[in-house]
Order: sequence, then C-alpha cells, then structure tokens
Amino acid sequence: MEKFNYQTLKSMQGEKLTLKNSDDTQVELTVDEISTTQAHDDKREAFSVLLSGDKETPLAQGTYQINHQSFGEVSLFMSPNSETEYEIIINRELQE
Repeated sequence: MEKFNYQTLKSMQGEKLTLKNSDDTQVELTVDEISTTQAHDDKREAFSVLLSGDKETPLAQGTYQINHQSFGEVSLFMSPNSETEYEIIINRELQE
C-alpha cells in the first residue's frame, strides 16, 4: 500500500482504476478529486479520494481490490456518497 499515497493519487486525477469485489466482478471508476485534511503533514498522510462510476453498476460500501499501474493492487474500504460517487479515506502515519 506504500504506492497508494497522496502524491501518486494526485497525479492520477482524471484516470480510471479497476475495482474487483469478492465475487470477482470488475468495475472501472474515475479518480475525480483528491483532498487533504487538516491532519495531513510531514508525519501523517490524511486525504480522501473521490471516485465516480456509472449508474448502471452501483457499488455497495465494502472492501475492494483496487488496481492501477501506478500503485499495483491494494485492498481498501470504500463508501458510496451517491449512486455514482464513491469515497476512500486514508489516515495513516508515514514510515520513516
């Protein structure tokens, strides 16, 4: 998950990534917005990733395998904000 970080995601704005759920269904979502929170600093990475998808393939809240050539594959929890918008929140200490 080291490559799934603020800098990598910020550079991916507008690109698509692939999600796979537990039954191996794959869906493409677009990276729309990456925003830091007040906790984001030199020692802590705190940001949200807003993603958009199609109305025809709504996704439930849950953990998904997320793939992109920039960071490989990571397993992350994602929540829907609407029928087409999804959010991933990252809040972790940085490794020294």
